[in-house]
Amino acid sequence: MGKRLLRMAMIALPLVLMSMTAAGQESKAAPERARTELAKDDITTLMAMVGRLPAAEQDRRMERIWEDLAVGKTPRSDFLFCTGYAYLGNYKAQACLGYAYENGRGVQRDTAAAYVWYSIALDNPIRDIVEKQKIQADRDRMKKTLLTGTPAKTEKELDDLLKTQRELKIECQAEIRDTKF
Repeated sequence: MGKRLLRMAMIALPLVLMSMTAAGQESKAAPERARTELAKDDITTLMAMVGRLPAAEQDRRMERIWEDLAVGKTPRSDFLFCTGYAYLGNYKAQACLGYAYENGRGVQRDTAAAYVWYSIALDNPIRDIVEKQKIQADRDRMKKTLLTGTPAKTEKELDDLLKTQRELKIECQAEIRDTKF
């Protein structure tokens, strides 16, 4: 019991500290942007922290977040964990980011970011057809909202957003490629 509690604390502490750092940045010049966008260094730090966890622990935590998506009790730390895991290429974490941005769970609501992350999740092979269809439906709903909203986005703007995020994901992956987990 004590070892498990210590291990959980070691996992949670960096995420809490990262959350506090992000919260401190919110009071600066661009408060909304600080809540929706993490710096590349923050992303690579999250990737490294998640990557250092044993694979079984990564999967166990992701499954807990996935099951409790709508009622998660720690939305900011879940968001940060999913960010690190999403950039490492996990489709469930990517879909969770879509959900987080769509619903403002641990981050400011951002329909465009939700669309992008749902789309990136669909770049992966998804064996569970029901999960794949749900993610497709979520992506399509966000796209419709963006294309018909005020101000409406264009297909090209959405493609550009998606291209930019995919490029950032590749850059971050390249940056930590030689990291020893």
